[in-house]
Amino acid sequence: MKIIKDQLNAWRSDIINFLTELRLTIHENRAHVYPVEHGIPFLGFTMFPTHRRLKKTKGIAYQRHLKTLWKQFKAGEIRREDGRASVMSWLGHVQHGDTWALQRKMFGQLQ
Repeated sequence: MKIIKDQLNAWRSDIINFLTELRLTIHENRAHVYPVEHGIPFLGFTMFPTHRRLKKTKGIAYQRHLKTLWKQFKAGEIRREDGRASVMSWLGHVQHGDTWALQRKMFGQLQ
Protein backbone atom coordinates (compact mmCIF):
# COMPACT_ATOMS: atom_id res chain seq x y z
CA MET A 1 0.00 0.00 0.00
CA LYS A 2 2.85 2.37 0.85
CA ILE A 3 4.44 1.80 -2.57
CA ILE A 4 1.20 2.65 -4.38
CA LYS A 5 0.71 5.84 -2.36
CA ASP A 6 4.31 6.87 -3.01
CA GLN A 7 3.81 6.29 -6.75
CA LEU A 8 0.59 8.34 -6.74
CA ASN A 9 2.34 11.18 -4.91
CA ALA A 10 5.17 11.07 -7.46
CA TRP A 11 2.64 11.29 -10.30
CA ARG A 12 0.98 14.20 -8.50
CA SER A 13 4.32 16.04 -8.43
CA ASP A 14 4.88 15.29 -12.12
CA ILE A 15 1.41 16.63 -12.96
CA ILE A 16 2.05 19.82 -10.97
CA ASN A 17 5.36 20.32 -12.80
CA PHE A 18 3.73 19.69 -16.19
CA LEU A 19 0.94 22.16 -15.44
CA THR A 20 3.51 24.74 -14.32
CA GLU A 21 5.13 24.55 -17.77
CA LEU A 22 1.70 25.36 -19.25
CA ARG A 23 1.31 28.24 -16.77
CA LEU A 24 -1.54 26.41 -15.02
CA THR A 25 -1.95 25.60 -11.35
CA ILE A 26 -4.04 23.33 -9.17
CA HIS A 27 -5.19 23.77 -5.60
CA GLU A 28 -2.33 21.92 -3.97
CA ASN A 29 -4.14 21.92 -0.62
CA ARG A 30 -7.06 20.08 -2.21
CA ALA A 31 -5.18 17.68 -4.49
CA HIS A 32 -4.29 14.89 -2.09
CA VAL A 33 -4.05 11.15 -2.49
CA TYR A 34 -6.69 9.31 -0.46
CA PRO A 35 -8.88 6.21 -0.86
CA VAL A 36 -11.79 6.42 -3.27
CA GLU A 37 -14.11 5.14 -0.53
CA HIS A 38 -13.86 8.61 1.04
CA GLY A 39 -15.36 10.13 -2.08
CA ILE A 40 -14.04 12.59 -4.62
CA PRO A 41 -15.36 16.17 -4.58
CA PHE A 42 -16.60 17.31 -8.00
CA LEU A 43 -18.99 20.11 -8.99
CA GLY A 44 -20.79 20.34 -5.67
CA PHE A 45 -21.09 16.57 -5.25
CA THR A 46 -19.01 13.94 -3.51
CA MET A 47 -18.54 11.07 -5.95
CA PHE A 48 -18.34 7.53 -4.58
CA PRO A 49 -17.85 4.33 -6.58
CA THR A 50 -21.54 3.45 -6.24
CA HIS A 51 -23.34 6.79 -5.88
CA ARG A 52 -23.15 10.60 -5.75
CA ARG A 53 -24.09 12.82 -2.82
CA LEU A 54 -24.63 16.54 -2.79
CA LYS A 55 -22.21 18.31 -0.48
CA LYS A 56 -23.94 19.30 2.73
CA THR A 57 -22.87 22.94 2.40
CA LYS A 58 -24.46 23.16 -1.06
CA GLY A 59 -27.78 21.85 0.24
CA ILE A 60 -27.78 24.25 3.19
CA ALA A 61 -26.88 27.21 0.98
CA TYR A 62 -29.69 26.49 -1.48
CA GLN A 63 -32.16 25.94 1.36
CA ARG A 64 -31.39 29.47 2.58
CA HIS A 65 -31.70 30.81 -0.95
CA LEU A 66 -35.02 29.00 -1.41
CA LYS A 67 -36.44 30.54 1.77
CA THR A 68 -35.36 33.98 0.52
CA LEU A 69 -37.00 33.33 -2.86
CA TRP A 70 -40.21 32.25 -1.13
CA LYS A 71 -40.29 35.38 1.03
CA GLN A 72 -39.62 37.59 -2.01
CA PHE A 73 -42.40 35.87 -3.93
CA LYS A 74 -44.87 36.27 -1.06
CA ALA A 75 -43.94 39.97 -0.79
CA GLY A 76 -44.42 40.44 -4.53
CA GLU A 77 -40.75 41.35 -5.09
CA ILE A 78 -40.15 38.68 -7.74
CA ARG A 79 -42.33 37.08 -10.36
CA ARG A 80 -43.38 33.46 -10.17
CA GLU A 81 -41.43 32.69 -13.37
CA ASP A 82 -38.18 34.01 -11.86
CA GLY A 83 -38.53 31.89 -8.75
CA ARG A 84 -39.51 28.87 -10.79
CA ALA A 85 -36.47 29.31 -13.06
CA SER A 86 -34.15 29.28 -10.05
CA VAL A 87 -35.78 26.19 -8.58
CA MET A 88 -35.77 24.29 -11.88
CA SER A 89 -32.12 25.15 -12.45
CA TRP A 90 -31.16 23.82 -9.04
CA LEU A 91 -33.28 20.67 -9.53
CA GLY A 92 -31.59 20.06 -12.87
CA HIS A 93 -28.23 20.11 -11.12
CA VAL A 94 -29.03 18.04 -8.03
CA GLN A 95 -30.86 15.32 -9.94
CA HIS A 96 -27.44 14.06 -11.02
CA GLY A 97 -26.98 12.79 -7.47
CA ASP A 98 -28.89 10.74 -4.94
CA THR A 99 -30.98 13.64 -3.63
CA TRP A 100 -34.61 12.51 -3.68
CA ALA A 101 -35.02 12.68 0.11
CA LEU A 102 -33.33 16.10 0.24
CA GLN A 103 -35.68 17.47 -2.42
CA ARG A 104 -38.76 16.15 -0.59
CA LYS A 105 -37.56 17.59 2.70
CA MET A 106 -36.64 20.97 1.25
CA PHE A 107 -39.84 21.56 -0.70
CA GLY A 108 -42.02 20.10 2.05
CA GLN A 109 -40.87 22.87 4.41
CA LEU A 110 -42.22 25.67 2.20
CA GLN A 111 -45.66 26.75 3.35
